[in-house]
Amino acid sequence: MSLGNPERPVGALAVRTPAGIELRPTGRDDLTVAVELAREGRGLGRLPSVDPIRDRYEALVNHPDTAAFVALADGHPTGLAVAHFRRRLNFATFEGWISELYVTAAGSQRGVDRSLVEAVAAEWRLRRGHRLLAAVEHGDEAGPLEAAGFEEAFLNFRLAPVRAEPKARVPPGLRIRSLGPQDAERVTRLIAEFGPRRSPVPERMDAVLRTFADHVREVEKGTAASRVAEMGGEVIGVCTTHWQLPFWTPEIHAWVADLVVTEPMRGRGVGRALMADALSLARGRGASRVDLESGAQRQAAHSLYRSMGFVDSGRTWVLSRDA
Repeated sequence: MSLGNPERPVGALAVRTPAGIELRPTGRDDLTVAVELAREGRGLGRLPSVDPIRDRYEALVNHPDTAAFVALADGHPTGLAVAHFRRRLNFATFEGWISELYVTAAGSQRGVDRSLVEAVAAEWRLRRGHRLLAAVEHGDEAGPLEAAGFEEAFLNFRLAPVRAEPKARVPPGLRIRSLGPQDAERVTRLIAEFGPRRSPVPERMDAVLRTFADHVREVEKGTAASRVAEMGGEVIGVCTTHWQLPFWTPEIHAWVADLVVTEPMRGRGVGRALMADALSLARGRGASRVDLESGAQRQAAHSLYRSMGFVDSGRTWVLSRDA
């Protein structure tokens, strides 16, 4: 799904860079540079060959709803930033997600990290998204984000490798099935239980329902694997899962965007059953890891994730539209 964005980033062109620093959109010829920077930022070694991930990289740089930049210091690669602009259920507008933000030590000393953050934020503002997210792994520096107005908002959890979950005790009468078009109203109400920011105003419901219909099509195509929990013909829980194909590895990753059980049914094993189902699907798809973020106040959810093998992997920082 395209958000109707320009074919090439333009907002970042207004960002001023330090002397000797060039900031430009990544292109097809930057495959090796981008992969090496992304892997270096994760402490990974070089791939024997980038050919197996060439299609992923080209899909990234050609997608109208991504903005990817490489920074050069006196002609040498020194930084990388990649942002995706995506729809989320119950939001009338889209959010930005910075999947890559890495600057070498030498580049950081010259202010490259700040320039990259400003470039991505400029693209996000151009597209008028409601928020911009950036995950920071434990031990990584969040200073450039904080300087740009980002605030720490979510705890991050990761399960890797994705192992089989012991069969969860499923409440009597519970049925888990694929999310479908008929679930729009109930799932929208469920996700609204997250709070006011996930409660769409009536005049924006058309946009929310279009996003929901697009997501159902992703489920039908197999690019998402979202499921609902049903009891007595009533939808009481939802788990939305997306498959991710990072450009810097041939692996498949899974991202659980939402896991919600209606309040009267919490504490009965519904959330565990939905997560066990999601992990089973991830294993079947060959995913090497599952990631999610969760609000700091959701202590019961955090206990569930940890009991299923997830570990704290870092924090997500957020820049809101009014920042």
